[in-house]
Amino acid sequence: MAGKVQRADTAADFMARVIARGFGVPSARMIESTRNPRVQSLLRCVESRELFVLEGEKFILDAAASGFEFEEIFHDDHLKPGRLTALARHRTTPVRREVLARFCDASSPQHAVGFARRRESAASEILASAGPAVYLDSVQDPGNLGAIARILEAVSGAGLLASEGCADLFHPRALRGSAGSLLRVKAASSVDFRLAAEEARKSGREICGTGGRSAEDLFSASFEKPVLWAFGSEGSGLSPAVRRHVERRIAIPLAPPVESLNVAVAAGVILFTVTSRLRS
Repeated sequence: MAGKVQRADTAADFMARVIARGFGVPSARMIESTRNPRVQSLLRCVESRELFVLEGEKFILDAAASGFEFEEIFHDDHLKPGRLTALARHRTTPVRREVLARFCDASSPQHAVGFARRRESAASEILASAGPAVYLDSVQDPGNLGAIARILEAVSGAGLLASEGCADLFHPRALRGSAGSLLRVKAASSVDFRLAAEEARKSGREICGTGGRSAEDLFSASFEKPVLWAFGSEGSGLSPAVRRHVERRIAIPLAPPVESLNVAVAAGVILFTVTSRLRS
C-alpha cells in the first residue's frame, strides 16, 4: 500500500512540474483538502460573485480566448501535460479530485476548474451594436438563459440584457447551456427595461414583446428596423413594467391544444425567422 501511495504522489508531483513548465509559472504544491485556506478563500469569492467557475478545459480556453482574467486554475493529475499551455501567464495549482468536486456543478468533475473575474458590457453598448438584442424579464432557469445566448450568437445578435431576478449570467448551467456563447456574446445583468427601451429608441430600434391578445402573427408581420426583443418566463410572461414600454406584440401561431412554448424555443423561432427576413 505504501508503495502505491508513493508512486501516486510521485506521478502527481511530476505532473505538476510538467504542467507548470508548460504554463511558465512556478510549480505549486498540491492541495489535498477542501478545508485548505486557499480553497476556502476561492469559495468565498465565488459565493460573493467576485469570481465565477469554469468547469473543464474547453470553457477555460474559451474564456481565455475571450479575454477573461483568471485568479487561478485548479487541475488534477489526469490533465494531459501541455494541454493548457495557452494559459502560460495564469496561476495553476494541482489539487485532489475532491477539491475539484467542491467547485463543480456537474455530477462528474472535469480535470480542470478555472476561477475567472466577471465581466459585463454596458447596456448602451449592446443596444448600439448591430443585430437583434434580447431582454430577458425574470427568466430564472439558467439553461434557458444559456440557450438564448447561444441562439443570439448564431444569428450574430447584438447582445443579451437580463433583468433583476434573472438567472446568473455566469451560472455553470447557463454556461453549459450556451456551449460557451456566454463567454463571447455581450451581456449585461440587472438592467432596468425602461432605461433599455429609451436607449433602444435612440439606437433606432423598435421594441417588440411576445404574446398578448392583439399580437401580430410572426409569420405575416413585417420588420424593417433592428429589434430589441423582450421575452418573459414561460409561466408569467412579460411583467407589467416591461409591457408598458413594448411597442409591438408578436405571437407564434400554435396549433391547439398547445398554448405556449419554452422561452428558449420561442426565442429561437422568432430570432431566426426575423433575422432571415431582414437579411433577404
